[in-house]
Amino acid sequence: MTSLDLSSALRLVLIQALVTIMLSIVAWLATPAYAIYVLAGGLIATIANVVFALMLFTGSSGDPYAASGRLIGGEMVKLVVTAVLIALFMWWKRPPESSYALTFMMAFLMVYLLPGIVSRRLGKKHS
Repeated sequence: MTSLDLSSALRLVLIQALVTIMLSIVAWLATPAYAIYVLAGGLIATIANVVFALMLFTGSSGDPYAASGRLIGGEMVKLVVTAVLIALFMWWKRPPESSYALTFMMAFLMVYLLPGIVSRRLGKKHS
Protein backbone atom coordinates (compact mmCIF):
# COMPACT_ATOMS: atom_id res chain seq x y z
CA MET A 1 0.00 0.00 0.00
CA THR A 2 1.30 3.46 -0.84
CA SER A 3 0.99 6.50 1.36
CA LEU A 4 -0.84 9.49 -0.02
CA ASP A 5 0.24 13.07 0.52
CA LEU A 6 -1.02 16.41 -0.77
CA SER A 7 1.12 16.35 -3.93
CA SER A 8 -0.09 12.82 -4.79
CA ALA A 9 -3.69 13.82 -4.15
CA LEU A 10 -3.33 16.90 -6.34
CA ARG A 11 -1.82 14.73 -9.11
CA LEU A 12 -4.95 12.58 -8.95
CA VAL A 13 -7.08 15.72 -9.19
CA LEU A 14 -5.02 16.83 -12.21
CA ILE A 15 -5.77 13.47 -13.83
CA GLN A 16 -9.46 14.11 -13.12
CA ALA A 17 -9.25 17.51 -14.80
CA LEU A 18 -7.51 16.03 -17.85
CA VAL A 19 -10.09 13.25 -18.15
CA THR A 20 -12.85 15.88 -17.86
CA ILE A 21 -11.33 17.86 -20.71
CA MET A 22 -10.89 14.75 -22.87
CA LEU A 23 -14.47 13.57 -22.23
CA SER A 24 -15.76 17.06 -23.01
CA ILE A 25 -13.89 17.17 -26.32
CA VAL A 26 -15.25 13.75 -27.29
CA ALA A 27 -18.76 14.87 -26.33
CA TRP A 28 -18.33 18.08 -28.33
CA LEU A 29 -17.25 16.11 -31.40
CA ALA A 30 -20.09 13.62 -31.03
CA THR A 31 -22.95 15.88 -29.94
CA PRO A 32 -22.04 19.48 -29.08
CA ALA A 33 -25.20 20.04 -27.02
CA TYR A 34 -24.05 17.43 -24.48
CA ALA A 35 -20.53 18.83 -24.04
CA ILE A 36 -21.50 21.41 -21.39
CA TYR A 37 -23.14 18.66 -19.32
CA VAL A 38 -20.06 16.45 -19.55
CA LEU A 39 -17.79 19.38 -18.68
CA ALA A 40 -19.93 20.41 -15.72
CA GLY A 41 -20.18 16.86 -14.38
CA GLY A 42 -16.43 16.39 -14.54
CA LEU A 43 -15.63 19.81 -13.09
CA ILE A 44 -17.99 19.35 -10.16
CA ALA A 45 -16.34 16.03 -9.28
CA THR A 46 -12.89 17.59 -9.66
CA ILE A 47 -13.71 20.65 -7.55
CA ALA A 48 -15.19 18.47 -4.80
CA ASN A 49 -12.03 16.36 -4.68
CA VAL A 50 -9.79 19.45 -4.59
CA VAL A 51 -11.73 20.66 -1.54
CA PHE A 52 -11.42 17.23 0.07
CA ALA A 53 -7.67 16.96 -0.61
CA LEU A 54 -6.99 20.42 0.79
CA MET A 55 -9.01 19.73 3.93
CA LEU A 56 -7.44 16.31 4.46
CA PHE A 57 -3.80 17.24 3.95
CA THR A 58 -3.62 20.69 5.53
CA GLY A 59 -3.05 20.51 9.25
CA SER A 60 -0.87 18.68 11.71
CA SER A 61 0.02 15.15 10.68
CA GLY A 62 1.05 13.74 14.07
CA ASP A 63 -2.29 13.34 15.82
CA PRO A 64 -4.36 10.39 14.53
CA TYR A 65 -7.55 11.83 16.05
CA ALA A 66 -7.06 15.09 14.19
CA ALA A 67 -6.36 13.16 10.99
CA SER A 68 -9.55 11.12 11.34
CA GLY A 69 -11.47 14.32 12.08
CA ARG A 70 -10.07 15.92 8.93
CA LEU A 71 -11.03 12.80 6.96
CA ILE A 72 -14.63 12.78 8.19
CA GLY A 73 -14.99 16.57 8.02
CA GLY A 74 -13.42 16.69 4.57
CA GLU A 75 -15.77 14.02 3.27
CA MET A 76 -18.78 15.84 4.69
CA VAL A 77 -17.73 19.15 3.14
CA LYS A 78 -17.01 17.36 -0.16
CA LEU A 79 -20.54 15.91 -0.19
CA VAL A 80 -22.11 19.30 0.57
CA VAL A 81 -20.01 21.04 -2.11
CA THR A 82 -20.99 18.32 -4.59
CA ALA A 83 -24.69 18.58 -3.80
CA VAL A 84 -24.72 22.38 -3.96
CA LEU A 85 -22.81 22.51 -7.26
CA ILE A 86 -25.04 19.86 -8.85
CA ALA A 87 -28.17 21.69 -7.68
CA LEU A 88 -26.86 25.03 -8.97
CA PHE A 89 -25.90 23.59 -12.35
CA MET A 90 -29.24 21.80 -12.81
CA TRP A 91 -31.10 24.96 -11.78
CA TRP A 92 -29.03 27.04 -14.23
CA LYS A 93 -29.18 24.72 -17.24
CA ARG A 94 -32.49 22.92 -16.64
CA PRO A 95 -31.83 19.91 -18.88
CA PRO A 96 -34.42 19.80 -21.68
CA GLU A 97 -34.46 15.99 -21.70
CA SER A 98 -33.49 13.31 -19.24
CA SER A 99 -30.68 12.21 -21.56
CA TYR A 100 -28.84 15.47 -20.79
CA ALA A 101 -29.08 14.86 -17.04
CA LEU A 102 -28.00 11.25 -17.56
CA THR A 103 -24.98 12.40 -19.57
CA PHE A 104 -24.11 14.83 -16.78
CA MET A 105 -24.34 12.14 -14.09
CA MET A 106 -22.35 9.60 -16.13
CA ALA A 107 -19.51 12.09 -16.62
CA PHE A 108 -19.70 13.08 -12.95
CA LEU A 109 -19.47 9.47 -11.78
CA MET A 110 -16.62 8.61 -14.15
CA VAL A 111 -14.52 11.50 -12.93
CA TYR A 112 -15.66 11.20 -9.28
CA LEU A 113 -14.62 7.55 -9.03
CA LEU A 114 -11.36 8.00 -10.95
CA PRO A 115 -9.06 8.75 -7.96
CA GLY A 116 -10.06 5.53 -6.21
CA ILE A 117 -9.46 3.48 -9.33
CA VAL A 118 -6.13 5.13 -10.14
CA SER A 119 -4.81 4.99 -6.57
CA ARG A 120 -5.70 1.29 -6.28
CA ARG A 121 -3.92 0.53 -9.53
CA LEU A 122 -0.85 2.50 -8.41
CA GLY A 123 -0.93 0.73 -5.03
CA LYS A 124 -0.88 -2.70 -6.72
CA LYS A 125 2.11 -1.72 -8.88
CA HIS A 126 4.13 -0.65 -5.82
CA SER A 127 3.38 -3.65 -3.61
